[in-house]
Amino acid sequence: MKSTTSTVSNGAIEIHIVERGDPTADLVIALHGWPDSSMGWIHVAPLLAKRFRVITPANRGFGLSSKPVGTDQYRMSELIGDVMAIADWAGVERFHLVGHDFGAAVTWAMSSFAPRRIRRAVTMAAPHAQVMHQSAGDLRQITKSAYTFLMNIGEAGERLLMAEDFGLLERFVFGDIAEISADDRDSYKAQWRQPGAFTAMAEWYRAHYTPDLLNPDIAFELPAATVPIRYLHGERDFAFVPYRDMANAEFVAAEYDEFVLDTSHWMLFEAPDRVAELVLDWLDRD
Repeated sequence: MKSTTSTVSNGAIEIHIVERGDPTADLVIALHGWPDSSMGWIHVAPLLAKRFRVITPANRGFGLSSKPVGTDQYRMSELIGDVMAIADWAGVERFHLVGHDFGAAVTWAMSSFAPRRIRRAVTMAAPHAQVMHQSAGDLRQITKSAYTFLMNIGEAGERLLMAEDFGLLERFVFGDIAEISADDRDSYKAQWRQPGAFTAMAEWYRAHYTPDLLNPDIAFELPAATVPIRYLHGERDFAFVPYRDMANAEFVAAEYDEFVLDTSHWMLFEAPDRVAELVLDWLDRD
């Protein structure tokens, strides 16, 4: 399917986007996670674009988008502002929002703090932040999250994750998943090598995923999401302790359901047809 690329401005920030589908159809904005880019949607977005106008941005700090300096540039208010700037550029007041991994974190947050803009939402491979906090003190989750704390210590931690020309990071996050080809991996590493890119990517963790999130002595509470949400989780996701059925439902004051797929964290590559089917089914209920 034909795609077009554009740049959307949010103040001094430029967000690189890929657009597919009928420009008069209802809008879906699909957000990627870490250390991904809009390339992560390459198999799913064309399937969604058969029925919707689909925009897949490279989040700030990733791909060809701006890489501003400083942790405050990656706070949730800034990330939500980027999504709203994209919708405004598209000429749309209300839209569907879909997010994977850190893109899911932004989707969860928008469903609480900017629900009037969202029609329906799908989150994938990242439970609600309060579900994460419920695992606070669980050594299994702390172990799984240890790589994220490297970025919280700054340059020394970044250098470790950059070892072997990003080979260490590539093997850690993608493992032996055959659906992520050698060419895909090379493309990701080329993006991570861009000047300032990896520090910008690390700022996402410094802004949101600090050790306090897993500290049971630190209070943590967010407003309930008030947007209809479907959650997709991979049964073999390496990033989380075994996910508890319907754990997110406590934090959604709207229609909610979920599916556990026979995938790893990278369901967008491993099961694109099933992911697209579940997204389309949910969005078509609007």
